[in-house]
Amino acid sequence: MAETALTAQQLVQLHAEGAIMRGTSPFEDPVTMNRYRDVLLRRGEEWVASVLCRDISRRSLTWGPWLERSEPEILVLADQAEG
Repeated sequence: MAETALTAQQLVQLHAEGAIMRGTSPFEDPVTMNRYRDVLLRRGEEWVASVLCRDISRRSLTWGPWLERSEPEILVLADQAEG
């Protein structure tokens, strides 16, 4: 799989938008989580790591890489931005 084609400036903007999209709720949005899982399966972990700008080798107890707050939203937005 490939790395993201988004520029550093676009990634900074998407990270900010993802935090706003997430809001202050302590709960994950199930629609966003389903979209995130689709993005991860379609684009791959290398792409996800390049969008998040970090190592994603730490695993979640439930499924896939460990994500910090607002990262599922960031990945959904990045997928939309890349088309």
